[in-house]
Amino acid sequence: LKTFGDDLNTALAGRSSVDKDDTVDLTEGARINLIFEKTLPTRLRNVNSSFDEADNKEVVYAIKNSRAIRTGFFIPDKAFNTVARQRIEKFRKPFQQCLKDIMDLMKGAIDRCGHKSLQKYPLLLHEVTRKCIDLLLLNEMIVEDHLDLSLKMEECYINSANEDFLKKV
Repeated sequence: LKTFGDDLNTALAGRSSVDKDDTVDLTEGARINLIFEKTLPTRLRNVNSSFDEADNKEVVYAIKNSRAIRTGFFIPDKAFNTVARQRIEKFRKPFQQCLKDIMDLMKGAIDRCGHKSLQKYPLLLHEVTRKCIDLLLLNEMIVEDHLDLSLKMEECYINSANEDFLKKV
């Protein structure tokens, strides 16, 4: 069981290991680092650049309307808030894809390290991998909750009259 833990720590440490063919193969930890350093920023830039001219015009109109005279039932601030919320929501997908990629890599590391060090003990292998995967899934739900909270906080900054910013007397 100690070798499983050591193998898993090595796999998730983010270092590379050399194959038999003298080619460098990245461990799961190194691949996770690449997701944070290259893949996620690229996906976020793609979301930023995906806002087309129609989206930009919608924002401009919302800003112009928020400065105009408010007549009738139309409240321009709500239109601007809606546009901003829609843009913030577009950032959810890259973060969720990043989380999915990391989960896949971690599950792969658990399976690979388990089979490498515990293959002689199939019941122990099954139980250890099941417990590790359960813990991983529990933490995945926590990360998803934090992602939702982060996006909600971004939405709160849209309108400083939001209840989260009002002083409670």
